[in-house]
Amino acid sequence: MSEFAGKWKLVEQENLDIMLSAFSVSEEQKKLLNTMTIEYISVGPQQIRIRSPLYFSPGEIDLTFGEEFDQTGIDGTMIKAIVEKPSDRKLVYTQKHPILRVVTTSEIKDGFNVMVISCLGMKATLKFQKMRAE
Repeated sequence: MSEFAGKWKLVEQENLDIMLSAFSVSEEQKKLLNTMTIEYISVGPQQIRIRSPLYFSPGEIDLTFGEEFDQTGIDGTMIKAIVEKPSDRKLVYTQKHPILRVVTTSEIKDGFNVMVISCLGMKATLKFQKMRAE
């Protein structure tokens, strides 16, 4: 999991706006998400801390792999969510909304964090590049 540790900035995306529109996300939120960063603050064998405007309100959360938790979705809906770690280079984050399921897979590929978000037959791909430590 050490490859995830650090701050990542969005450098490329495909279909994110379409997916966000389907969830009635405001234009202001879309602008924020199109310039977002994700920070994996601490990484351990069973836990991870993530800071990101994409997933969490207020923006940072400690997660234990395989444990379901309550969360407010990006559209304000109360949901159940779970983060799983199929491998040291891959995380799967599943949001269980009342009427749908959103699956986000983050995988380290060629030095990038490639995130694929799938829901309702739609797919958005986001590519993040690791930022240098300041």
